[in-house]
Amino acid sequence: MKQVFAVLAIFIFTSLAFTQERSEDSTGLEDIVQSFLGLNQPKLGFMAQFAGEVSDNGYNTTSAFTIRNLRMYFSGSVGEHFKYFFQGNLNGGFEMLDLKLSYIFDEHLRIDGGRFKTPFGVEYLVNDAKLLFVKRSTVASTIGTFRKYGMQAQGSLLDKRIILTAGAFNSEYSYPKKVSLFIGKAHTIPIKSDELIPDFQFEAGGSIVYTRNESDLYHFIFYRNNHILFSTDAKLTYDRYWIGGEYFAATSNRHLTLDGFYIDAGGTINSEFEVIGRFDWSGKYLKDVYLNHIRQYISIYDISRKYLIGVNYYPLNHIKLQLDYERDYTLKMNSAWLNCQYAINFE
Repeated sequence: MKQVFAVLAIFIFTSLAFTQERSEDSTGLEDIVQSFLGLNQPKLGFMAQFAGEVSDNGYNTTSAFTIRNLRMYFSGSVGEHFKYFFQGNLNGGFEMLDLKLSYIFDEHLRIDGGRFKTPFGVEYLVNDAKLLFVKRSTVASTIGTFRKYGMQAQGSLLDKRIILTAGAFNSEYSYPKKVSLFIGKAHTIPIKSDELIPDFQFEAGGSIVYTRNESDLYHFIFYRNNHILFSTDAKLTYDRYWIGGEYFAATSNRHLTLDGFYIDAGGTINSEFEVIGRFDWSGKYLKDVYLNHIRQYISIYDISRKYLIGVNYYPLNHIKLQLDYERDYTLKMNSAWLNCQYAINFE
């Protein structure tokens, strides 16, 4: 970890020095101070979330206060084409979440390398500061490839109405290291706002993951010799209202092991309030067990259904208050969260 910080410090220092040399107005200590204060670069960000939770299953009631998130990040650029992004988690000890270096060819093509969120799904790629609910959906939290080391290329067409992403990644749990996880993602906007119908927009997309290496997706059931994950998403927006969702599935050797979806519907009120409802459904169909000391897979039908309603309030630019209620129909449990968030310059 010390080596990472050393490399990062050298990179930022070089970035600042390079920018100072290229800018005609950057001639003194004042510009360097402005850079570190976020007036130029790097851009500094901070996010803290403090939540209270109450749950009741009809027999017992539990309650707790928690620090859900405590994060910092900085980002910046070197010249016209290189950009960097770093994010760390400070909650309960330091953890490096992201360290991404990017080369920007132009506004339509870029290449990223390092450790970052893999391009699978939609809700998972939204940072915690901008989530509609306190917690992500069940499928976005369980079916995915999450953060990994690797490289990806992203390009756009037709004035960014089509965005394509392809990446290759390795597992943190595979020795020796080997690039064996491949991901593709597409996002389209067939109907753009104000083109055909005023204030109406339709978006759709999907992602697919392929690997033959079990350690790439170690927390999934790996049946025989390959694994494929895929997702689809769609969203309709009209004026201040929207409805959208995602479907996820995990397969192994053409056997469906997990799947699920969520549907959101909501709207904004006076630009300060958001009201959202969600139906969250997921299913498990295979389970690994040990019978007579032999690992075997058995068929199951384990279904989870949840209903959520949430209200988000933005009293100030950097403050967000979230009140969520969840009814877990499967476990017959009621839960409520009040989340207080302060985020500045957080991406």
